[in-house]
Amino acid sequence: MVKLLRMGSVSSLVAMAAVCIGVLFVMPLVAEGFTCPVATYYEPCLPAALNGNAKLSPECCGIVRSMGQTWNGAACMCAQAHAHTFGAPFQNSATMPIRCFGANYPNPSCYVCH
Repeated sequence: MVKLLRMGSVSSLVAMAAVCIGVLFVMPLVAEGFTCPVATYYEPCLPAALNGNAKLSPECCGIVRSMGQTWNGAACMCAQAHAHTFGAPFQNSATMPIRCFGANYPNPSCYVCH
């Protein structure tokens, strides 16, 4: 995090703001003993989050798959989507599981992001 701040780039400032806003949405999860990843964890998904027509990278789909395996992980992704991480529209972020895996998205947590 310190390295990002020293760079002084706009994306670094946006990432820090997203982390601060995202904390408000995930506090109940932290209280239950689960800590969500910081916003920069989702950075491989940035191009697809900003552009709803962009193809998602294998790295991004790996993050989507791993986070969607548990209810807490899925809730963290949803919180980041609601926080408009990196200035991305909610719909672009919320549809990433379907965009990665289609209707067969492996979602054993059965979590739905609204």
